[in-house]
Amino acid sequence: MSTKGLDTKGEVDKGVRQMFDKVQKGLSIEGLTPKQEKFCLEYMACGSINEAHRRAGYQCKNEKHRSQVARRVFDLPKVQARIQELQSEMYDEKIADIKEIQEFLTQTVRQIRDEEVVASECNGKVSKPVIIKKKAALRDAVKAAELLAKMQGAFVERYDLGAGVPVVIKDDLEDSEDDKG
Repeated sequence: MSTKGLDTKGEVDKGVRQMFDKVQKGLSIEGLTPKQEKFCLEYMACGSINEAHRRAGYQCKNEKHRSQVARRVFDLPKVQARIQELQSEMYDEKIADIKEIQEFLTQTVRQIRDEEVVASECNGKVSKPVIIKKKAALRDAVKAAELLAKMQGAFVERYDLGAGVPVVIKDDLEDSEDDKG
């Protein structure tokens, strides 16, 4: 089995790679056959049902037949469940959690993290753009400190609901006939 297509732009995470290794060893995962598991992994890598079907090692007479068979494999409840599981694993890896955000902000506050900026380098009459690394600007560090403090509950927002607005009750309703008697 080849791993062609499974590592496109680093989008397949370590968990998916481990699952692929199990498939190569012939182990069944969650009731799926090794080909079905490989189909799921290939689908996650390329996003095409037909291509995933071909890469998983399924043999077909022609592309029309492949399209029909690939759709049947894709529509299997176990395959759908596995694809959803893989998608949630990949999604979880791509989204920064609170701890990661706090670490990033802390590095910015402490000016540990460098940023890349474009600068001009002048050689006589010719200037050319160059990318240089520099510490975070002071305004960025202050903003990071503010965001970090808000995340940790250091600021308490207060609302004055009695903002000095006078309440006036005006009795401008005329008495009706029923009220007079």
